[in-house]
Amino acid sequence: MKKHYAFLITLFFVFFTHKTFTQPYYDFTHTSSPGTYSVGGVNVGFNYNLNGGQVYIDHSCPSVLGYNFTNGGYFTFGFNVPIAGVRIRGIRQTFSTNTNIAIKINGTSYALNSSNISSFSACGYNTQGSLSNGTFVGGNGMITITQPGITSLEVQNSGGDYWIFVVEILPLVTATNTPCTGSTLNLASNFGGLTSGVTYNWTGPNGFTSSLNNPSISNASAANSGLYTVTASNGTVTASQTQNVYVNPIPTVNDINNQTLCNGASVNSVNFSSTAFTGTICGEVNEGGTLNLSAPPGSVFTTVPFASYGNASGNCGNFVLGSCNSSNSVSVVSAAAVGKNSFSLVATNDNFGDPCTGTPKNLKVQLNYTTPVTYTWTNSNTSIGLASSGTGNIPSFVATNSSNLPVIATIKVTPKYTNGGTCSGTSKTFTITVNPTPKITAQPVSKTICNGDSTTFTAAASNASGYQWQVNPGSGFIDVSDIEPYSGATTTTLSINGATTLLNNYKYRLVASGSCNPKAISNIATLTIQNTVDSPTGDPIQSFNTGDNLSVLVVNGQNIKWYATAENAAGHVDELPLTTSIVNNKTYYVTQTLGTCESPISLAIKAYNPLLSINDTEKSDVLLTLYPNPVKDVLHFNVETEINKIVIFDMHGKKLLEKTLNGDYKINVQSLVQGVYMVQFFQNEKEMKTLKFIKN
Repeated sequence: MKKHYAFLITLFFVFFTHKTFTQPYYDFTHTSSPGTYSVGGVNVGFNYNLNGGQVYIDHSCPSVLGYNFTNGGYFTFGFNVPIAGVRIRGIRQTFSTNTNIAIKINGTSYALNSSNISSFSACGYNTQGSLSNGTFVGGNGMITITQPGITSLEVQNSGGDYWIFVVEILPLVTATNTPCTGSTLNLASNFGGLTSGVTYNWTGPNGFTSSLNNPSISNASAANSGLYTVTASNGTVTASQTQNVYVNPIPTVNDINNQTLCNGASVNSVNFSSTAFTGTICGEVNEGGTLNLSAPPGSVFTTVPFASYGNASGNCGNFVLGSCNSSNSVSVVSAAAVGKNSFSLVATNDNFGDPCTGTPKNLKVQLNYTTPVTYTWTNSNTSIGLASSGTGNIPSFVATNSSNLPVIATIKVTPKYTNGGTCSGTSKTFTITVNPTPKITAQPVSKTICNGDSTTFTAAASNASGYQWQVNPGSGFIDVSDIEPYSGATTTTLSINGATTLLNNYKYRLVASGSCNPKAISNIATLTIQNTVDSPTGDPIQSFNTGDNLSVLVVNGQNIKWYATAENAAGHVDELPLTTSIVNNKTYYVTQTLGTCESPISLAIKAYNPLLSINDTEKSDVLLTLYPNPVKDVLHFNVETEINKIVIFDMHGKKLLEKTLNGDYKINVQSLVQGVYMVQFFQNEKEMKTLKFIKN
C-alpha cells in the first residue's frame, strides 16, 4: 500500500557520499536544489521537472537515499566531460503495478534490454521489475548503461507510483591535446581518481597500443589522427572510453603573384587557395543507443565511406559488413551527417528498418570530413586602399595612389589550421604596386603674337611617358602633327613657327599618358595673332640743334621706339632711350607698336645740321671752289670731279634750294636775300663737301 508522509512536501538539501559499491562508481551528491555539483572529478549539472510529483530524500533507506518522483516527472543530469557509464539503483515504494521508468542518454531515448537490468533489493523492498518496450516497469531493479561519450542522463517515471532511486556515475575521463604535425600527441585518462590498482589498455590508429595511464606519441602526424580507446579496470569494475584525436597538419598557402595596379582600379578579392585538411571519424552504438559525432571546429562531413545498421565487425577504417545489414544504412547516415559539423542519430528499426529480426544489432559508421585552412594577413601600406590586416581572403577594394610615385604594399599571408589548437604554416609575401595616374603639373599659358612671329606652348606632367598636343581650330580638338608650322607635337613643348592670322584664336592643350588611365589633359591655351604693323612716317632728313636728343625728331606713329641700326630695329633689340643725344649726320631707325606687335620694317631718319658739318680748315681730297664769292646773281663751281646735285641751306639749317646738275656747274641765286648761306655738293647721293658763300 502507498505510504503517506507529512514530510513528502518538504524539500531537503542533504550531502551524502556513501558508496554502496566499489570504486570507481561515484554516488551523485544528493540534493533537492538544482545546480552544478562535483562528483568524482566530474561537474554534474542537476535539474528536474516534477510535473506534480515530489522530491523525497528517504533517510530510512540509505541504500537508495535519493529522489522520489511520480506522475510523469523527470530528473536530468549533465556532465561537463563525457563519462563511461551510469548506474541507477531504485525501489518501488508502494506495490501498485504502474511504475514505468524511461531513460534518455545524451537527450535521446535509450532502449533498455536485458543486459541493462539486474536485481536489487533494499529497505525491505525486493519485488523485481521487468523490461517492457525498452522501459523498466513494476518494481525494484538496477539499470546499468556503459558506453563511451555519455554527456547527459534523464530519468523519467511516467507511471503513477513513487520510485525512489540514486544515480552513480563511472567517471573514466579521457583527454588529449590537439598537436600540430611534428609535435607530441599526449593522451590521458583518469579512472575515478584512482592512482593505483588500475590497469589501462590503449588502442588506436596504426596499431597503437599502450598500457600506460597517460601515453604519448612524439613527432605525431596526420596518420596518428583517429579514435583512441582506453579500457580501465580496478579488478572489480571495467570501463571503456573512446576519444577522437586530431593531429593538425601544417597548412600551406599557394604562391601568390605580385600585382601591379593603377590608381582607381577596382581590385577583385584575392583568394588564398590551398588544400583543405581531410580526416576520418568513426563511431558505433548498440541498437537503441544514440550515435553522436562531431567533426573538428569549422569542418563538415563530406562522405560516408562506411555505414551499417546490423552486425558489421572490424575497427575504424577496417569495418566489414556482416550477414545482417540495412540496405539504407549509408543513405540514412548521409542524410543526417553530410554537410554538417555534427549530428545525432538513434540506432533503431524506426530509422533503418529491421534487416534481421531477433539478431542483436549495432550501428557502425565511418565519416570523412574536411577542414578548410584559414588565413591571417597583414598589409604594410594602407595608403593603397586596403586595411592593415584581416582574416580570410583579401576582400575586393579600390586601389588608391594620391602621390606622384608608385606605392608598394607588402602583403604577408599566414595559413592556419584550427581544431582544438592552432597550427600556423610558413608565411608567404607578395606585393601590390599601385601606380599613379598622369597629372598635369604645369599648365600652358595663352599667347598673343604678331602675324608671322613664332611662339611655343609648354606644359609639364608627372607619371607620364607619352605626350600629344591637340589643337581646336573651331570644330573640336584633333592631334597635332609635326608638319609646318608645328614641331614638338609629341613633347612637352609645342613650337609654332611663323604663325599667320589663319591660326588666330586656335586653342591648344597637352594630353599626357602613362601606364595608368585616365590620361591627363591640361588646361586650354589660346593663340591670338595680331595683324602686321606698318612703319611710322616722317622726314628722312631732319635738322636739330647742338645738345638735342631723339625727342626733337618728328615721327608720326604710336609707341615709337628708336634703334641705332637697321638690324636692331628688325630684331627689336637694344632700343635707344629718348634721352639719347643726337649725333650729327647719323641715321637713326624708328618703329611703332600697336598692341603687342612692333612694325617689322623701320623708318630711317638722318639727323643733320649743315652748320655743324662746316669746317673752313677742313681738307678734302676733292678740289672744289666757288666764284664769285660774294655773289650777286650766278654762283659758279670749279670742281675736278663730277657733281650731280647741290642743296643750299640758310645758317639755321633750313633747306632753301635743291638742284640736280646735268654738267652745268652754276646756279642762279639772285632770289636769295643778302646773307650767308651754305651749299652742299653730292655725287650719286653721297655728300662730297659743304662750302659757305655770301649773297650781296
